[in-house]
Amino acid sequence: MTAKKSKDEPLFKILYEDEACVCIDKPAGVTSVPGKIEWTGTLLDMLRDFFLNRPENPFRPKIAHRLDKETSGVMVVAKSRQFERQIVQQFVDRTVEKEYLAVVGGEMLQDEGEINLKIRPAKKDRSRMEASEFHGREALTRYKVLERFRGFTLLSVKPDTGRTHQIRVHLAAIGHPVAADSVYGDGRPVYLSDFKRDYKFKRNEPEKPLIARQALHSYRITFVTPASGERITVEAPLPKDFALLLKQLRKFGK
Repeated sequence: MTAKKSKDEPLFKILYEDEACVCIDKPAGVTSVPGKIEWTGTLLDMLRDFFLNRPENPFRPKIAHRLDKETSGVMVVAKSRQFERQIVQQFVDRTVEKEYLAVVGGEMLQDEGEINLKIRPAKKDRSRMEASEFHGREALTRYKVLERFRGFTLLSVKPDTGRTHQIRVHLAAIGHPVAADSVYGDGRPVYLSDFKRDYKFKRNEPEKPLIARQALHSYRITFVTPASGERITVEAPLPKDFALLLKQLRKFGK
């Protein structure tokens, strides 16, 4: 099932649905909820437009958690305020298991590890967050290396807490920012020429990036649905840009 941004253009896919909630596949480039910068055209607006107006089982959606604008992947949407409270409480109690896939800059030496640094708003720019050993809210991120490439590493990342920009801040703090992250990294898109040996540029034609937004994808989430009390796991397939990046890294980046 696919919600439509227009008559022909899909916006998000429904990955799972029951009487209490819906899990959707959020595309990159869409803000989750209205804020100071973007008041309209957010994912919440689009969810409301779709679910309130569908012929069967309409409801007013409640977003149980958020993803950053340029992060793709699975999100949980509650069907009522009561179900929202029950799902949010699981996030508060840290019983929700979240797994992200991230391509980061550099070749990580450790096969796995954890980042236990507090997170707080940056002093000079309150829209940014920063890691601190002593000040801020506690935050814990666990990671595992899945594949290493020339200049990049693919990670499985599991945040135990849910601080703003947590994964991006923590990975940048240990010297491996998420590839193409414009806030905590250099913001430079990833090109094939970055790792393919003897890459030949086409004359008078600029090279197209493999991925031009932060290479971070909410891959899997496990939680208890209030509909049945069952613990379920929902996965979101890789979006085209992330899949293309991995395909080329596996082919030319070893």
